[in-house]
Amino acid sequence: MRRRLFRWLFTLAAAVSLVLFLATAVMWVRSYFVLDDLLYASDRGGSGSYYSYRLSSIDGCLRVGWSRRPYLSAGEPGFYGGVSLPPRQPWMSPLQPGGCSFAKFYFLYRDLDVNGQHTDVALPYWFLAVILIIFPIWRLVRRTPRGGCCAKCGYDLRATPERCPECGIAPAAMLTRRGAAVHS
Repeated sequence: MRRRLFRWLFTLAAAVSLVLFLATAVMWVRSYFVLDDLLYASDRGGSGSYYSYRLSSIDGCLRVGWSRRPYLSAGEPGFYGGVSLPPRQPWMSPLQPGGCSFAKFYFLYRDLDVNGQHTDVALPYWFLAVILIIFPIWRLVRRTPRGGCCAKCGYDLRATPERCPECGIAPAAMLTRRGAAVHS
């Protein structure tokens, strides 16, 4: 029972990872044609500072940024978002001067003025795609039955080739059930 639950959870995680991989691939291509930008701004209960958090997709990168500024230089709290065509905006370039970058990985931290700070992090979509596809490929490789093993449970059938002692299924019955019966 535990093994079946583990296998089900493993399959579910691989499916979610595959869906996220496909969404990442779509966003990767889209990021070269369209700038997607989502901004949340808050005054955090009147603390005197204005906080903003930004999530953007541009030039093959997923960019995350957060800022803290004096409240006087800020706008109204709330969500702001939109799509800009074309994505070439000088203020949204993921490679601003003073940042540290390598292969589209990017990090920037700077003081804006006396009370303000800004941080930017950019991750390339190719990196996210590689990370997300590993799990589904691993699941596919693990699920493929090896020669001489039961297709249902993976038990070694070299000693008992006519019936699996673990689950009780005959290898010929498994072939028939899957629609690949051997014709004589």
